[in-house]
Amino acid sequence: MRFNVPHKRRLLCSAISLSLLPMTSQSYSQEIEVEEVVVTGSFIRRSEGFTQASQVTQISADDLLDEGTLNLGEVIQNMSFVGGPSSSITNTIQGTSSRSTSIDLRGLGPRSTLTLLDGKRIADQNVNVMVPTIAIQRIDIVADGAAALYGNEAVAGVVNFVPYTSYDGVKIEAYGEQDSRGDYDEQSVQMLWGGDIGDLDVVVAGQFRTNSRLGWDERPYLAQAGLNYSSNAPGNYVVPLRDASGNYTGASANRPDPNCAPAADRQSYVAGANNNPYGMLVGSTCYFDFGDTRSYREPTDTNSIFANATWDVSDDLTLRAQVFNSRLYQVSYTSTSNPGNSRIGELGAIRGELPGNPFLARNAAGEQLYGVDLNGDGIPDRGTEDRNNDGLMDYIVSGTTPNGLPLHEDVRARTLRPINKTHTPSDGHTPDGDNISDSTDHNSRMLFQADFKVPMLDGWEGVAAYARSNKKLRYMSNQNYDIEAMKQGINCDVINDRDACYNPFFVVDQSTNNSIHVMNAIAARSKEMEEVWLNTIDVILNGELPLGSFELPGGPIGAAVGYQWRDEKFTNTPSVHEIRGDTWIGSPIPEDITSGSREVDAYFLELAIPVLSNLEIEAAVRTEDFSTGQKSTDPKFGVTWAATDWLNLRATTGDAFIAPSITQLLNPVSCGLSTVTDRFSTFSAFTTACSGGNPNLENETSTSRQFGFDLTFGNFDLSVTWNETDFKNRIVGISGQQVMNAEFEAFKAWSGFTGSGVGSANQPSLAQLQAWLASGLSNPDIVRDQNDLHTILQVTTPGSVNAQSVKVTAYDIQGNYTMSLGDWGDFRVNLQATYLDEFLYQENPGGPVSDAVGRTNRLTGTAPAVPELKANLRLGWSLNNHAVSGTVRYVSAMDWDGTNYTPLIARFANTNPNPSIVGGQIRAWTDFDLAYTYRGISLYGGEMAFSVGSRNLFDRQAQRTPDFAGVMGELQDPMGRSIYARMVYDF
Repeated sequence: MRFNVPHKRRLLCSAISLSLLPMTSQSYSQEIEVEEVVVTGSFIRRSEGFTQASQVTQISADDLLDEGTLNLGEVIQNMSFVGGPSSSITNTIQGTSSRSTSIDLRGLGPRSTLTLLDGKRIADQNVNVMVPTIAIQRIDIVADGAAALYGNEAVAGVVNFVPYTSYDGVKIEAYGEQDSRGDYDEQSVQMLWGGDIGDLDVVVAGQFRTNSRLGWDERPYLAQAGLNYSSNAPGNYVVPLRDASGNYTGASANRPDPNCAPAADRQSYVAGANNNPYGMLVGSTCYFDFGDTRSYREPTDTNSIFANATWDVSDDLTLRAQVFNSRLYQVSYTSTSNPGNSRIGELGAIRGELPGNPFLARNAAGEQLYGVDLNGDGIPDRGTEDRNNDGLMDYIVSGTTPNGLPLHEDVRARTLRPINKTHTPSDGHTPDGDNISDSTDHNSRMLFQADFKVPMLDGWEGVAAYARSNKKLRYMSNQNYDIEAMKQGINCDVINDRDACYNPFFVVDQSTNNSIHVMNAIAARSKEMEEVWLNTIDVILNGELPLGSFELPGGPIGAAVGYQWRDEKFTNTPSVHEIRGDTWIGSPIPEDITSGSREVDAYFLELAIPVLSNLEIEAAVRTEDFSTGQKSTDPKFGVTWAATDWLNLRATTGDAFIAPSITQLLNPVSCGLSTVTDRFSTFSAFTTACSGGNPNLENETSTSRQFGFDLTFGNFDLSVTWNETDFKNRIVGISGQQVMNAEFEAFKAWSGFTGSGVGSANQPSLAQLQAWLASGLSNPDIVRDQNDLHTILQVTTPGSVNAQSVKVTAYDIQGNYTMSLGDWGDFRVNLQATYLDEFLYQENPGGPVSDAVGRTNRLTGTAPAVPELKANLRLGWSLNNHAVSGTVRYVSAMDWDGTNYTPLIARFANTNPNPSIVGGQIRAWTDFDLAYTYRGISLYGGEMAFSVGSRNLFDRQAQRTPDFAGVMGELQDPMGRSIYARMVYDF
């Protein structure tokens, strides 16, 4: 097929482009003859039509149109060789995000793939803040280790977004999309103009794109099948016990908030409603429902501009300037508040006279106790004893006769979310309890480049370029909360300054609710900012080696040499409450504004040795030296052999590396939330997790091998590539769950306990846990509630370490077939598929080796969900101005090996019982996209094309799972069927 780009070429080794149905005008598909080209995956100029040893996939502008979406995140997620939660566009609290999508080739992690713009590095690899879609001429993907050419991070491969640098005319596009239920919509308008301004060849493009929100409560069938509640609720307290005379016994009991609603009263989600504001009572625990506050996709507004100017100064010199700027504004909907139990003990006792305290004091017989008010201030008087050791003098008990003030108990919070759905909403909360946060993600780059002929080296050409890239993320910090404001509100002057009091309980009487200024103080909303700068200088020379009269049978030896300098900087500015050390979620240790920088010097050499006219050897080597102490030299070798006119063989082998990021090296200890499952108990919930940087990290290293063949018979072509990546010394952030698992294994080795820790029947007794904690061998980084050892308050991890190894073996299959039907038009078939043979991983050097293929891998951070087969089959038909395309997308079944929350979920009313994990599997996923295009409409001297289509035409519903959000967002889309229309006007 044709690639309508200035440097058009055909790569027999490439994974054939997905494009089937071009809907472009004549000006868009002009023929441009180019004798020599430089393409992604090599710096050596080659003749058009050459075969490269590395597998290269090229996605053209027409392919992007055929995808039926302007969301590059969706385009990336649909590729068969892309996997992992970072490549998702669905929020599920499992590492997936609708704001940020990175390209994760073969599930090796987003930092294993180097993302380029026009061949140069950028500070932000989030494809959602890339140049306008209309400005993208093609996307080149080298699915092979490429560190010998591109350096750090090019382990799994390189993705290069190539924009238009020359265009003649104006192109305008309008796009609209809506799901069939009317819950989600998206619109975009973009424009591309190219032409001459004096001696300058100028291209300018701009795009505005907006999308609405898709909330969990708009897909209750899914959301209510998953874990959407937390026992860390604003409703569980430690209450002192009294004897028959009303005196304290010295004992205490865990009690739910008396106003916690029975689980049987739980309502099904209604979009926009405050669902289950009083929690859900099961047994003696009050649970918190957060699912109605979350989003599968957040609402965003994205603006982006791109401009390129080229000046042919002479036959020997061309100058180019390029700039792009994007802004992604997002509104995030999160839980009313998050738990943060590591500092809960600092609150002390919550007084009985505090407005709204629902815990009435009763004797052992359950009779109401009364106190005295001798001074007439309306507050029960206290005596001179503290028999329950809570730091407060005990109330004077007058008896059970209502001859005084009813007593309420001084209680201690056991689990607490600072703000619940019955509280007066802060300025950042909606009336139904959604916690709103906005963020602005700016991404920009300036590029200045000179292309020149090298003096005194006949036939050699050079490129010198300077680029400055910047990423600035500014966001509302809305889940920290100010513990000092909470303590101040709990210890308020109830008589003289009641409006300053903080009622942490469920509110049933609005006269006891919190004032807006108290809620705003506790909400602690303030801005945080992260900023990254990347400066690069590239100098590349390429030509033929001057070997005198000597020449190989295949021709002269091509060569490229180059130098790159990089300067990386970052700044992280925490919220004012983190800087003060006042955050409820985290540590009392103040955080500082952190920053870091490093420089990198890199040199490379590449050779193309044509041994025979049909046999070429490629060799490259690159060395990179980091100012932070890391260094790596990486070779790569490749060979291509055109055995016949219809068969080409190719192979590569090479090393690659990933240097630890500046933040992995230098970040201070900071805290957030993480879910952990305690194998000593039934605790499985969010808890505070803390970690920091590790200056002793070493490079991650890998060795890649690839072998493939390409067949071409007339209108049929097929490429098959075997790829193996052996990835060692991987940098991992040790999760809280891994710390918890290691603790349980250490306990088993010490005690001889043989239970698995899964299910109460296989867990140790409380006495056994107490003995383990008393032995001095337990991990002090796991903080348990001393009043309830089965509650985890905080887990501190050692930060990032070099621990893991991964070996991935995969087969990529791609092919095209075109058939003429005569008067009935043309028919095309395209296949792109990836078969994962093995995904072997080892979490630590002494641990077992496991195979992740065919599993969801929910309990490890080393491997993502790995389907054995992922494939896209596209069928197309065109006749005159009409074109129809259909795409079948397939993902094979996987064994579910995540935590099975189904028994817990079943304890609540009005949820979808028994999420459909049939046979312990995520079933195979197949959906179908269909589009119709009519082109060739003449209008005002230009040409217009119009498309209508549907993605997921048959409205395939995502499979319910018992995990967060009820769906695996990296594999299945909760959107359902969507309908879209696009208009393209070219003149």
